[in-house]
Amino acid sequence: MRRRITVRALLAAISIAVIVSCQGVTEPVTAGTAFVLESVGGAPVPAVAGTIPSGAVLIADTLVFLSRDDRASGQVEHHETAQLGPSVSHASYARLYNWHDGVLTFSPAPCPPGALCAHVEVQPPSETGRFGPRALTITYGSPGIFPRTYRRVN
Repeated sequence: MRRRITVRALLAAISIAVIVSCQGVTEPVTAGTAFVLESVGGAPVPAVAGTIPSGAVLIADTLVFLSRDDRASGQVEHHETAQLGPSVSHASYARLYNWHDGVLTFSPAPCPPGALCAHVEVQPPSETGRFGPRALTITYGSPGIFPRTYRRVN
């Protein structure tokens, strides 16, 4: 009898843990949620952003989500610091995001004067993101740009 209760308690605890861990993956983020870049293409930052633009190194990158009432869409602030040769540039811009069926999509990023994005092909690559436990991974529709993995900080 004692063993049967222990097995049931263990199975209940495992079930609750699975449900709680999946909640962070499937829920959209709330207003003010921030993510900082940890790695690019699996390499820790600072890291080469990809083969386009050649030699650009990402030093820092932060995303801050500003949700609308439905929590599945809204605006995101993007702050990126990168180095291309001896020049270091910082770009900050806002754009829209939409979260649907576990996939995060973004509106195209504007290209501020002198920013590294000016060197990318004319049609910006598509970006899709997926939430994991305390993380966000963004992949690009261009093989020349490496995926980025961000860590949730709040």
